[in-house]
Amino acid sequence: MNLKQIFLNGVRLLFTTLWHPLMAIRRFCYQNELLRSVKLPGYVVAIGNLTTGGTGKTPVAIALSRWLLDKGQNPVILTRGYKSGLGKDEAVCLLKDQEIWLTPKKDRAFYADEAREEAHALGIPVIIGQNRSLAARLFLEKNPPPSHWVLDDGFQHLKIKRDLDLLLFDSSWPLGHPLDFATQILREHLGVIAKADAILFTRFQKGQKVLVAREMIEEKCKISFDVPFATKGPYSLKDKTPAPHEMPYTLVTAIAQPNRVLTILKAQGFEIQKEIIKTDHQRFFKEDLASIETPVITTEKDFYRDPQLFLNHVKDFYVLHIEALLGDDLKDYLTRRLIN
Repeated sequence: MNLKQIFLNGVRLLFTTLWHPLMAIRRFCYQNELLRSVKLPGYVVAIGNLTTGGTGKTPVAIALSRWLLDKGQNPVILTRGYKSGLGKDEAVCLLKDQEIWLTPKKDRAFYADEAREEAHALGIPVIIGQNRSLAARLFLEKNPPPSHWVLDDGFQHLKIKRDLDLLLFDSSWPLGHPLDFATQILREHLGVIAKADAILFTRFQKGQKVLVAREMIEEKCKISFDVPFATKGPYSLKDKTPAPHEMPYTLVTAIAQPNRVLTILKAQGFEIQKEIIKTDHQRFFKEDLASIETPVITTEKDFYRDPQLFLNHVKDFYVLHIEALLGDDLKDYLTRRLIN
């Protein structure tokens, strides 16, 4: 066992013995109104997970919001904007990838990758703020109430009351990959699975073997749905043409599970000559891209973290689009829970 594995095992033990009890006390205080939750006008849907990332919350938030739009609703997405660069009392609202307002610091640079991706995909307000209840209040001061608030990464955000809690698990490794210790660190004790209204098993593939971990999760929450993911691209943002196969590429990405992208690209027959990989949400700088001699493949999340970086410092690049597919059974459930 190397030093990194020993460290991650220590972190996991720390979460189990110290953090999980603290989170249990916090949840108890909110449920018994010792801490106050804010009620927002309209339906509130929380999308979250227990593992430390990589379950596909953003594709699911986009798919759910698009479904609501198709139903004639007017949803907004409310997110913390992890590593966006915003201060505690700052909030920003995006619409079609454009800033509507920013408070209190005008012209403050921020790097909200997932929020920009959501705003570009949907053209609806995406509200970013470390203090999400404050961000929602600031939004309501300037805009009419939405029909639905989609809390991206909201399962642990108990300060806002919700009407529906959707808890996501990767269908291949619901409790983390056995060779990736970082994904096995859980945000809360497994007992909180019972607090979810429904479980979504993401990246489901037809014929996939049912794991013991999945059976245990389904015992704790009786309502569950499979959510397959579809991949488009890589394609050029300039003219939507697909990336040609007759050349090597450099992969540039900073997401929770970069190996999944590598697996997809290799399965599609792309040659990845070089990899420039950082940890989830980390920024790239022009110096990181200076030595690249091949066309670049990246993800939409990486591109929208800092679009000008790719546009100004990469000659040819292609993005990989990943989409969550909501089945008819899940749509029927959502209709019963979220549509009057």
